[in-house]
Order: sequence, then structure tokens, then C-alpha cells
Amino acid sequence: MASLLLLAILPVAFFAVVALQRIGDVATADGDARASGAATAVRAILTRDSDDLQSLVTSYVTWDRLRTDTAALDTVDIAGTVIDFQVARGTVDAALLEVGDTTLAGGDATIAAELETYLANDAGGPTSAALGGDPGPVFAAFRGGIYELAIGTIDLTGLNGPGVLAASSRPALLAFAVRLDSAFVVRARQLTGFDVAVYDLSGNLMVASNAQLATRAGRPNVTGLPADGDHVGRPEPGIVAAGFSVAGIDGTTVGAVLAMTDLRLLGAIGTDLVPFLAVTLALTLILALLLSVVLSRQLRIRLGAVRAGIAAVARGDLTTRLPEGDRDEIERLAGSHNRLAAMLERRDRMIWGSSEAIEQLHPERGADRLAADGVEAARRIFGLEAAWLRTVDGAVVAASPPVAIPTPEPNILASLLPGSANLRLEGRAADPASWSASDRMLFDLFVRDLGVVIRDAGLYAGAARRADRLGRINRLQQDFLQAIGHNLRSPLTRILMASDDLRTYPETASSTRARAESIHADAARLSRIVGQLLTLSRLDAGAYEPAAELLELAPLARRSWDALASDRPFSIVDHSSGAFAVGDRAAVEQVLWILLDNAVTYAPNGPVRVTIETREAARDGSKATGTELVLRVADQGPGVPAAERTRIFGRFQRGSTAEGREVTGLGLDVARGLLSAMGGRLWLETTDRPGATFAFALPAEPISGPA
Repeated sequence: MASLLLLAILPVAFFAVVALQRIGDVATADGDARASGAATAVRAILTRDSDDLQSLVTSYVTWDRLRTDTAALDTVDIAGTVIDFQVARGTVDAALLEVGDTTLAGGDATIAAELETYLANDAGGPTSAALGGDPGPVFAAFRGGIYELAIGTIDLTGLNGPGVLAASSRPALLAFAVRLDSAFVVRARQLTGFDVAVYDLSGNLMVASNAQLATRAGRPNVTGLPADGDHVGRPEPGIVAAGFSVAGIDGTTVGAVLAMTDLRLLGAIGTDLVPFLAVTLALTLILALLLSVVLSRQLRIRLGAVRAGIAAVARGDLTTRLPEGDRDEIERLAGSHNRLAAMLERRDRMIWGSSEAIEQLHPERGADRLAADGVEAARRIFGLEAAWLRTVDGAVVAASPPVAIPTPEPNILASLLPGSANLRLEGRAADPASWSASDRMLFDLFVRDLGVVIRDAGLYAGAARRADRLGRINRLQQDFLQAIGHNLRSPLTRILMASDDLRTYPETASSTRARAESIHADAARLSRIVGQLLTLSRLDAGAYEPAAELLELAPLARRSWDALASDRPFSIVDHSSGAFAVGDRAAVEQVLWILLDNAVTYAPNGPVRVTIETREAARDGSKATGTELVLRVADQGPGVPAAERTRIFGRFQRGSTAEGREVTGLGLDVARGLLSAMGGRLWLETTDRPGATFAFALPAEPISGPA
């Protein structure tokens, strides 16, 4: 009997030893695989953080308010709404706005200075990346750590101001820098289960979730780590580590990130404890064989219930509960599963409730209404007995349920803005001890987002007031121009008729005729100004509807020149190939008269030349969409200084060469408005020859010959 038992035990013991060794090998391979997976997960976290940071930059560089302030170089508004806001919120460690030679920085001054040097020495790298596509996560080694960067260019097309000229040689840039700090490695540790460490280019440890483990692992060979994959290694027996290098925008390695864990326990199981475990396992197997027949069916049923519960959680069903108790590990495991499912269900309700509540808090509803709604939402979402919003002085801003002075003291509280104690959201929880660190973190996030929404409400109200004030000013300006035009037109007509009679009446004395000529010329000039004011009024009010006629530009240009009665040399070169422009005849004649009159006024000597040509129309570098006629008016005057080439198209704007000349600064604004209404455009061409060349384009209809 003993021999038979021995013969039964020896094979079991032998296979137990082989199984333990196999377990050790599998554990080793599993450790390597899990380390590689952890490194991949950490890289995904970095990529997601980079995408979020780049999305934040992209949302700001396309913000109309920022583009307008940047074009105007309004440093107070820019610093107040972008840089200080993101730094105060804690989203970024340093922020930088560059417009030409002007630099605005926020956050850590040292990091902001290094970020500025990085952008200056990059030889177009960040700018090209921001303009030309997605370079992936971008890092830089600044003083004291590795920083993740996001850069965006601000498009100032169509805007006027000193910021536009300042950014003409180098695009206006907005850059954010976020340090890979302890918060990052701790978050990565929570998500992957592996300790995470960040190293600089020399292998020096910058930050780690477990400094002791990172010290034992030693310095990694940063330059030998891959950038796209990961390298699994064992720097010390019992430690497995997988890492990858992080690179700047030019591909140069600036540091590395390692995911590591201690596997010494598995090593001990595979070596020192193998003999003892082999014998124990053999005896256990024998007993298990005897008991397995009896317990297997019951065990399968109970394990099947646990498996079904875990599968339900994996599907997102957090309402399934398992029978629990304290008789054995399976019942205790079921209890742990139930508590975990309940906690996840409660946390999901908090997350979704917070998200939905914040989405429904719109800034246009006003700060007071948002404060009341936010307090009510906090009480409902987090299951508080009461919640209130008050200042550090004790003044209650909003409360739910409404009370003048909340009592007793709160056991849950958070400041509305990071680093600010001016306004706090406080509350009373029935059982504050049941609040985990994650619950408090979710509460802090909700309160922080509520603070952002209330701040946005203040910014929205200020913007609304400014927009309303500008609208009133614009309406008053239009009413003023229209009233001036209508009230002056009738007396001017009478003056023109009377002066015309005086200067053409045969018996009028020569001295009186000269005065009448002067009166007639000044009245005609004033009449043209009034006409321009009325045209601007109609354009601003959207009441101008141009006709669509087929026009020959060369005869119209000749007639407009004859109306000026100038003795200057004048020529027309027509390469239109018989094509007709599509536009309003009166409006086109007014534009031609304005451009020719400017050529005569600003260039008193030399010939005036008009050229007309047909070309394919292409806008913004896109594919050609049709045919257009381009007419150019060139003179040989002093030209337009480079600093004024954008400003002269503004209303009541006169160039520096207009000194001593009777000009109003309305002509180019009127011409541009009329051409825009007809689907055309007006611009100043840059040429090497002296003088100025103004050009405009109108849609054209080519004339086909007989079939």
C-alpha cells in the first residue's frame, strides 16, 4: 500500500516541480509582456496629453478675440484672457505669446524664458510643424525637467494693426509648456500598475513614482532606447523595466520614460521555495483529487456567478450584485465585487452628472444664475445635505437649500479657482468618512470647472457690453453720415446751378466769373464727398444692390479721365481680348474716377497709364474658378510708403504724401466697398518702378466668336 502511494506521489511531485519551473518561466515572460504593455500605455498617455494640449492651443489661436487683440497688440487684454487664465487654472506651467519682437509670458518665469529661447533657436521647426501638420508629442529639456510643448500660429489674415506688421516676417505664435512632474508619474502609476520614472538625456532621474525602485534600477542608456517602440530589460535581478525615449520636434532625444516593477517575489518562488512548494503541492494535489469530485460542481456554480458578475462590469452593467457572505474567499470576493461595482456606479453618476451639469451652465445666463445652478447641481450630484457658495469674508453668494448663514460648519469644501481662496464651494456630507480620495478629486474638478464657467460668464458679459456699445456707435455713425449727406445734397445742388449760371452768363464780369468758377469747383468737390458719404452709408447698412451689366472697361476708363479735364499724358493698353466685365456701370465709373483722381492728385507730374487684361480667377491659392478682368492705374508719383499700404484703405485715412492736398480719405474705402458688393476686389500692387499702381478685378464674361 505504501509503495503504491509512493508510486502515485513521485510522478505528481515530479510534475509539480516541472510545473513550478514552468510557472517561473511564464511569470518572467508575463513580467516582460506587462512591462512592455505598461510602457505602451504610458506613451499613449503622453500622446493623449499632447493632443489635449495641442487642441487647447488650436482653440485659442482660432479665437476671434485673441486674433483681434494680437493684431492690435493690446497686451492688457491678451494677458488677461489667455496667458494668466491658463496658468492660473493650472493647465500649463508656462505660456508664451510672440508677435514679432513682442513677447508676453506667463507662469514660471525661468521656463518661459527657456521656451522663448527654444522658439528663437528652432530655425522654423515649431512654426513649420504648427503650420504643416501633426508632428506628434513634442518635448524639450528645460531647466529642472522634461517639458511637453504645444505650439500654434495665429492667422492675422484680414486684420489691421501693428501686430499684423510685427508678425509679417515671422508668424505670431502661442506656445504652452507642461512639465512631466510627479502628478504625471503618479497618474501613470495608477493607470498601469507599474512605477514610472522620467530621465534626462544623461540618464539623471528627474521624477519618479517610486524613487527607491528607480535608484535600484540605475541609470538607463537614454540614447539606446527606441522612440517608437519600447525596450524591455532587467537592470537588476528581480526588476523588469521597459522604456522609450522622448524627442524634440527635430527628432533629437531629450530624455526617456521608464515603466518598472519589482519581480523578486516571483524569483524567490522560482528558486528558493521550489523544493518546499513541490512537496506541499504534491500533497495538496492528492487531497484536491479526493475533494474535487465533491466540490467541483458547487465550485463551478459559484465561480460561474462571479465570472458572470465580472463580465457584467466589463460590459458596463454596474447594477448586477453577487450573493455575498463571510464563509469563504469566494463570498468575500463577491462582497468586494459588489462594493467595487457600487463605488464605480456612484462614481459614474458623479462623472456624468458633473459633465451634464457643466454643459448646461452657459455663460450668457449670468454669473449669479450660474452660481445658484452650480450649487444646486453640486448638492444633487454629490449627495450633500446642503451646499453653499460664499466668500472668505463669510458672505453667502448662493445656497441649496436657501439659508442666510449655513450651519454647522462644512466638512467638504473646495476653492472655485486653483490657488484662489476668494470664493469657495462648501457643503455638508452625511458621512464624510465614506468619501474616498477619488470622490474628493471629482468634487474638486467639478468646483474648478464651475469656477471657469463663472469666470467665462464675466468675460461674456464684458464682451456683450463692449459689442453693444460698438453697435450703438456704428449705428450713430451711419445715421450721422446719412443725415449729413441728405441735408447737404439739396443746398449743394442749388449752389452748383447758381455758380454754373454765373460762370456761363455772357454778361458776367470776368472777376465774378472767376469767383463763380472757384465756387463751382469747390461745390462740385463737396458734392462728390457727400455722394461718397451716402454711398458708404448705403454700403454699411447693406442697402446697396448693384446691377449686373456687361461692361467694356476701356471706354469707361476714357470717359472717367475726360471728366477730370486733366492735361496730363494718358494712355490705355487693353489686353481684355474683347471680354466684358460684369458689374454696375455707375459704380464702376465711380471707382475709376476715384483711382484716376488719386493718380492726378498724388502725382502732379508724369503720365497716367491704364492697363486691362483677362486672367483666370484664383482665390487663396485654390483652383481657378472662372475668368476675371483686371484693371491697373499706374502713376509716376511718390508712391505709398510700405508702412501705410494697409492703412490707406481705412475710412478717413490719408497717406503721409497727402500733406498739403485736399483729400478726405474716403475714396479708397468707397471703391473697395463698391467692388466687394459687385464680387470684385481692390488692392495696391508692389512694383519696382516709381509711383503707385492700384488694381481692381471684376468677374468677366468672355466673348466667343461665331461658330
